[in-house]
Amino acid sequence: MGSRTEDPARNVQRLEFIGTPLKPGPNVIQLGSDQITVRYASVTKRVVVTPLQTVADGNSVVRFKLEAYDAFGTLSSVPSLTVRTNLEPSTPDADPATAGYQVQMNDGVGELVLQPQSSPVTLSVAVLVDGQEQLSRFEITPGGSRVAVGVLSATLGLPDFAVRAENLSYQARASLETPLLGGKLYLAADTDGLPKSESVYQRYSGYGDSSSESVPLQGIDPVALTYDHPAFRVSYKQGPLPGAVLPLGETFTALRVSSKNAGPQLSAYAAYVPKDKVSARLIPEGRLLHLQQGVAPDSESLTVVTLDKAGVEVKRTLLVRLVDYTLDADSGVVTFNQALEPLDAQLNDVRVDVSYRLNNPLGQRTLSYGVQLWQEQAHYGLGAALVNLDGVTTYGVRASYTDDDTRANLLAAYAGGLQLSANVERRFSASSVLSAQGRYQAQTYVGLSPLGAGLSIAANYKMRLGERLLAVVDGEYHDTPAASAQTAAQGGSVSARADYNFKPFSVGGGFKYAFGNIYGLGAVASVGYHQAPLDIDLVHTQPLSGNLATVTNVSAKVKVARNVTLGIKDNYTWGGSHLASLTTDTTLGNVNYAVSYDLPNADGSGNRARFGADTSIPLSKTFSLGLRGAVVRAFGTGTNDLSAGADLRYQGAGVSASLGSDVSYQGGQFGTVLRAGLSGSLTRELSMSFDSTAELGRTQGLRAALGYAYRAGDVNSLGYLRYANGSLAGATPEITAGLSAEYHRTQYALRAGLDARELLSDSASFTLQPSLGATAYIGDRFGVGGWGRSLVQPGNGSAVYGYGVEGSVRALPGTWLTAGYNFAGFDGIGNAYTKPGAYVRLDVTLDETLGGEK
Repeated sequence: MGSRTEDPARNVQRLEFIGTPLKPGPNVIQLGSDQITVRYASVTKRVVVTPLQTVADGNSVVRFKLEAYDAFGTLSSVPSLTVRTNLEPSTPDADPATAGYQVQMNDGVGELVLQPQSSPVTLSVAVLVDGQEQLSRFEITPGGSRVAVGVLSATLGLPDFAVRAENLSYQARASLETPLLGGKLYLAADTDGLPKSESVYQRYSGYGDSSSESVPLQGIDPVALTYDHPAFRVSYKQGPLPGAVLPLGETFTALRVSSKNAGPQLSAYAAYVPKDKVSARLIPEGRLLHLQQGVAPDSESLTVVTLDKAGVEVKRTLLVRLVDYTLDADSGVVTFNQALEPLDAQLNDVRVDVSYRLNNPLGQRTLSYGVQLWQEQAHYGLGAALVNLDGVTTYGVRASYTDDDTRANLLAAYAGGLQLSANVERRFSASSVLSAQGRYQAQTYVGLSPLGAGLSIAANYKMRLGERLLAVVDGEYHDTPAASAQTAAQGGSVSARADYNFKPFSVGGGFKYAFGNIYGLGAVASVGYHQAPLDIDLVHTQPLSGNLATVTNVSAKVKVARNVTLGIKDNYTWGGSHLASLTTDTTLGNVNYAVSYDLPNADGSGNRARFGADTSIPLSKTFSLGLRGAVVRAFGTGTNDLSAGADLRYQGAGVSASLGSDVSYQGGQFGTVLRAGLSGSLTRELSMSFDSTAELGRTQGLRAALGYAYRAGDVNSLGYLRYANGSLAGATPEITAGLSAEYHRTQYALRAGLDARELLSDSASFTLQPSLGATAYIGDRFGVGGWGRSLVQPGNGSAVYGYGVEGSVRALPGTWLTAGYNFAGFDGIGNAYTKPGAYVRLDVTLDETLGGEK
């Protein structure tokens, strides 16, 4: 506000300003009969997510508009928003110094851009708003394009110019995307089996061009399909099964049907499950997890399950291959991108449910099926389901409710016996909170996700009695049958205390009464310190009578950065059990997107998968740190399990690097895992990468890889060197190396390659396989080529050679006839015919133009 006075004679202008205090929201300023409304934007309270482009056509990015509003409906001036999605972003993090992925905002408006999607999918977008998660879901819908490609290649060998059936080989594959009856059909077929995901532990470590890569249709059968309609979706492929009611985290090749209506949604599946499937619940040990050797590629399913102190499932998260973990199928070693500890920040147990196959999936298979009816609205979910797996049928009913102040979940399941579990949390005010958990399982229950038999109930209530006085009440009851414990346990306890706050300190006192197997009266004392960024609480229970245990609980939290809290929690029973955890928590959970690892000529997903790190604490714009740890002392046995870890990551211009270490002590033995990775562009055309994992202690092994990628117009080249030994090599410790190069012009192409391998247990196994190839095109109808390859083992003096020539003619559009003669040859690697003698080959390619030229 102000006034302006002008003096034309002196050519002077005088400006006078008066400061006016503003409050958040609209402010009306009036002078006489004139008034003006000034809106002062305050803290963001609501974010509107609007779809701009949500078509799954494999080429177009997915785009959303973000608008941040304050409590008065004014666009806020927040510089960035923390966002987490289940799809990969396409643009770099707007603020690498802040934990999580940040979207830049200008005057309250920003744009979220995600990688193109090749098939329909449900997108979840979580935005951090005033410390709380705001979740939105959208359907990425199929595009209207039609794409069809079919390839048939048949080769007949004529070693003595005689036709024999054993010399005939063929390969056929096809893919189809087409609108059909108001929806869209996606289909893939391959006589050699559907495509598998790329393994980051085989052959070239640096490849790709930073574009998105996905294999949407996979399965153990040679055919997979998805039909997406606005009202329903039908698919036959490998993927997760409906699990909103009953926890079923496994992935099968199954026929799935699901409705997409606004009301109750019906889902069903049927699958022939291989009998060689291995299922187990394992305790995480940080960075690595050991499965059995020889896991069938793409058959594994890993789910992180969080269990409260009563054994009730609190949370279930299905991990994504090459995003959350990588698997070396030969050795059976799982490497997590973000380390997993056996305890979380609340001292809940963390477990990993794994399932995978070992042998031929098409051998023995048994029927599994399930059906689910689920209704979900803004605040509640309600549904029922049945699942038949491994000959056991489980029936279940689940209800959930969530709003700003209440979270509740109830599950009832039956399979030979009853299982019940419930979790409730109600916030009456900022300082008055009720939380309760309960579970019951009959001894005869044999269904999904079994708990320990018996009954367990626990509750906690915090209530503000005044400005400085807080009351805390805890209660629990348990009844465990003798069949599920060393001795039957029955009883409970009630404790109450009052805390007086004289900022920043607090003190308190009260009593605890216990009955049953553990009984007696105890005194409870507490002391605390609460002043940002530090929060510390200590609660001690001292027995006065009976056989009560002496227990000390310590918790500390410090906010180390925006969205990041470093926490320590310790539950110590004197002369008994001991639980402790060190965690780094982010408000929306830490994210590790591939876009941070992108290089001009190297795929970001592959780089992230090989050496991604859990680094939640930003140290600067280029460095970030992660810390974690856990201590578990078993009551009765006196054994101690410890784990700790740290990760350091560097993200610079064109360079990504990470260094991490995990140390564990389990079963009286120490174990250490060291991990390092580096990927960077030396020039626009040349990228180098290195990654290594070493395991020391009770199991020992080393895995390392060095690679490069060169792309410059007509010249392309890839190379790698790999070493694997000990526990990280499976049954075949080895050194492998490979080099390939191509020079391609319009009328001709030259190719060269070199592969080498040596088994570390057999020095005579060193094998070299060099190869050369050339192709020349005469017009657009004729082509001639030649090849040469050898297989050399210097250790035993063995060497075989192969070379030949061939000519091709395009008989019809998309159809090539080839005749060739190999002057020398052997059974080589790959699909090319390399035996000595003559051969003919037919190659047919069809597309949506039915073989015509585009």
